[in-house]
Order: sequence, then structure tokens, then C-alpha cells
Amino acid sequence: MSDFGQALIGGWRFERTVTDGNAMSGTARFEPESDGTLRYREEGLLTLRDRTGPPLHFSRGYFYRFAGAALTILFDEPTPRLFEEIALSGDAANWQGTGFHPCGHDRYRSRYALDHDGFHTVHHVQGPRKSYSIETRYTRL
Repeated sequence: MSDFGQALIGGWRFERTVTDGNAMSGTARFEPESDGTLRYREEGLLTLRDRTGPPLHFSRGYFYRFAGAALTILFDEPTPRLFEEIALSGDAANWQGTGFHPCGHDRYRSRYALDHDGFHTVHHVQGPRKSYSIETRYTRL
């Protein structure tokens, strides 16, 4: 596994905001698999802007595959499929990258960064069915 991936291993707390007013918070873990892939798993609470009542529980997963200065993220499904490919720069302690994901006619343009403050992702989503940004800030548990 690359040094970029080594820097993510372990537990994280996250706060996620969506420009449509929804928010999520919870915990996430990056665990190494035998092939060098990182399995990402998160769970937490989803607060919907237009819903009264208690927050909803959610979970999701991805696979992070590092190859040199490239990161491929796959959905954790019985047959994993591509979410995004990211070109990375920097070093293991302070890296950043950008990615792109088509979702039908909608497009995700993403930024990833890891530094001394934690791990940070931003997804800008534009298209005929979607128009919002998702920002997630991770801090070590």
C-alpha cells in the first residue's frame, strides 16, 4: 500500500454538510485488506432539513485503492464499481487530489486533502437532477 493510504488507516469522526441543508455526522474506519486496498466504512446520523423527528441512521462503504500517486475509489458492493479516480500530489503527511465522477447526466467534481488538521473532502454536484455541494471534515478518533 502507498504511503498516501497508510496515512488514512484507523478511526475517524466526521461532520458532513450539504448545501441543501441536510447534515450527517458519525464515525468512519479505514481498514487494510490483504491486497493493499483500504476498506472504508462509515455510519452515523442523517438530519434532513425537511423532516421532523429524530435523525436517521445510515451506513455506507467504499474501497480505496492506491497505486503510486493515483487513488481509485470503488463502491463497496458485491461487484464493486467505480466511484472516482483521483490524481494525488504532495507527500504522505500532506496530500491533495482532484477527481471526477459522472452519475448519469450529473457530474461530481471532487477535492480530497489530508494534512495535520485531518482529512477533508468536497464534492460539487451539477446536472439536470442535482445541484449541491457536500463537504466532509474528518478528525482522528
